[in-house]
Amino acid sequence: MKLEVDLDPDAGCVNIDPLQMEQVLINLALNARDAMADQGGTLSIATRRVTGGTAGDEQDAAEIRVSDSGCGMSGEVRSRAFEPFFTTKERGAGTGLGLAMVHGIVTQIGGTIGIDSTPGRGTTIAVSLPRIDPSPAAESVQAAAGRDEGTLAGTRVLVVDDEGGVRDIVARTLVNRGCVVGTAGSAEQALPIALGEAWDLVLSDVVMPGMSGVQLVHRLREEGFASPVLLMSGHAADKIAESDRTSTPILQKPFRTEQLVGAVEQALATGEGNALSTPPAPPGGAVSALRILVVDDHPLVLKLTAALLGRLGHDCLTCDDPGHVPALLEEHHHDLDVVITDYSMPGLSGADIVALCRRDYPGLVTMVASGYLDDEIRALTAGNVPDATLPKPLTEEAVRSALAGVERRARRTRTA
Repeated sequence: MKLEVDLDPDAGCVNIDPLQMEQVLINLALNARDAMADQGGTLSIATRRVTGGTAGDEQDAAEIRVSDSGCGMSGEVRSRAFEPFFTTKERGAGTGLGLAMVHGIVTQIGGTIGIDSTPGRGTTIAVSLPRIDPSPAAESVQAAAGRDEGTLAGTRVLVVDDEGGVRDIVARTLVNRGCVVGTAGSAEQALPIALGEAWDLVLSDVVMPGMSGVQLVHRLREEGFASPVLLMSGHAADKIAESDRTSTPILQKPFRTEQLVGAVEQALATGEGNALSTPPAPPGGAVSALRILVVDDHPLVLKLTAALLGRLGHDCLTCDDPGHVPALLEEHHHDLDVVITDYSMPGLSGADIVALCRRDYPGLVTMVASGYLDDEIRALTAGNVPDATLPKPLTEEAVRSALAGVERRARRTRTA
C-alpha cells in the first residue's frame, strides 16, 4: 500500500480541537485502508484552500481530501455511509461508527463533508472546514515551529514510547530542534541504552506494556542515573505523581510542538523538582480527578476517549475486550468511581456491563456511550438504566458535563 501526501502551505488555519482532527484523519485513513485490503493501492491525503461560491453564499474553507484506489461504494452504500452503526463489514469487524463520528465532528464546527465514489474505482472524501485568520500568537507559534535549532542544539535525548508513531513524531520534532535523539520501544529496552551512553535527558511515556515509565525512573535512579527524566502521559498527572516519589515532571498528552520543546527545556534547566510536577488545575470547570474504567471494543475510540479524559484530569483504566470486564471489576472495583462503556459490543454489551455493576458493584457510577438516543438506550438496557449517557462522537463539553453531574455520587461512594 502506498501513501501520497500533498499539503498546500496556503490552505490556512481552522478552529478545531487537535484530538478531534486526529479522530477525523485516522477514521478516514482506516476506512481507506480497509477498502484496499484485498489488492492494495494508494492512499492520498491532500489539502487546499477553497474560495468562491455564489452571491450570498461565499466560502473560504480549508479542504482535506482523503482518497483511495480501493473497491469504491455503490449508490446505496454511499447514501448511508454517515449513518451510525451502518457498516458493510462482517459482524465483529467494524462498528459502523467511523464515518458517523467524522460527520458529527465536521458538522459541529460548521464544516461540510462529501463522498465521491464509484464501485471498482475508489473513493474520495472531501472535508471542508471554515478558515480563520491566525492570531499573532498563532503566527509566533508557527514561526517557532519552523526553527531548525535553538537552545536544544546538541542535547542528547532518549525517547521511550511503545507507540511507534508517537515515538517517531517526538523524535523528529527534537531532531529538528538540533537534538541528538535515541529511541526505545519499551522501558526494558531503554534501561541498558540509558545506562550505557551519556544522555542529557530521558523522555518516557508512562503507560507501556511491562515496565512503566514510573518504574523506569526508579530503576534508573537505583542504578545511579543522574540526568533529568521527563514523563509524558494522557493520564491524570496527580495519579501518576502519587506512585512516583521522585516528583518527576509530567508532560500531558496530547501536546503541541512548543509545549514539548518548552517542557524539555524546563526539565533540562531546573531538573526534576520543577513546576511541571505540580498537577494543573482542572480546565474550564472540570471536576477533580475521578478513577474511570473505559470499555470499548474499538481500540481507536478507546484510545481517544482515554486521552480526552486524561486532558480533563481523570485517571483511566482501559479495556478493549468486554469479556475481560468481570475480572477487571473484581480486581479494581475498590479503586474505581465510574464505568464508561460502549453499548454495542460483541459478547458483553454495554447493557450487560451496567447490569453486572448494578448487581455486584452498586456503588459504581455507570455511563453508556452510544450513537443511540437517551430514550433508545433506556429501552435497550431493559431496566438496567445507566446513571448517565454520552452521545457519540464524544465531545469534551459533553463528557465534562456528564461527569460533573455524577461527581457527587462518585465522591460519596468513594468515602463510604
